[in-house]
Amino acid sequence: MIRTFIAIEPPDRAINQIWDVVSSSKRSVSEKVNWVLREQLHLTLLFLGDTKENDLQDIYSIVSEVISKNQGKHLLKKIHLDLHDKKNPRIVWLSGELQDNLLESVIQKIKREIMVLGYKFENRRFTPHITLGRIKSGLSLTSQYNLLSQPVSVDDFEMNKIVVYKSELNPAGPRYYNLYEQLTDKTN
Repeated sequence: MIRTFIAIEPPDRAINQIWDVVSSSKRSVSEKVNWVLREQLHLTLLFLGDTKENDLQDIYSIVSEVISKNQGKHLLKKIHLDLHDKKNPRIVWLSGELQDNLLESVIQKIKREIMVLGYKFENRRFTPHITLGRIKSGLSLTSQYNLLSQPVSVDDFEMNKIVVYKSELNPAGPRYYNLYEQLTDKTN
């Protein structure tokens, strides 16, 4: 079994802007945070968790088929810095809104198809986000204020590539490995 998830790889321009946010976030908090590496930045769509390696080809086929039937431009807009849980923050992330429901519909279709393989998913509303760091211990109110009051300048961006990643957890933080990728719009 390997841990997997499905995500969008932001375009280079967005990665540069996101990395500027990570750099300023590092300066605004004094607590221990495991910041995501630049090359590991991604927009999480669907966490699969423990995945049988012999199911991977079926999962790749599902992603490819659903994406090919739902071509289009998927735009993330109104991007802002946030904490996953403000009462007990453990994750610093960028969140945003989808331009339309097309991407959420695609995720639901992928979920349904993967469920046929025997996988179960939590019944939560999809929140598009890019994890920037994982907080190792509590985050003071001062650090929360400093973090959330900093300006964020990340342009709206099109999501052109969907990726199935392998996730390996280790003390220094997770490492992600690209297993499969599919363009979301053939015109790109």
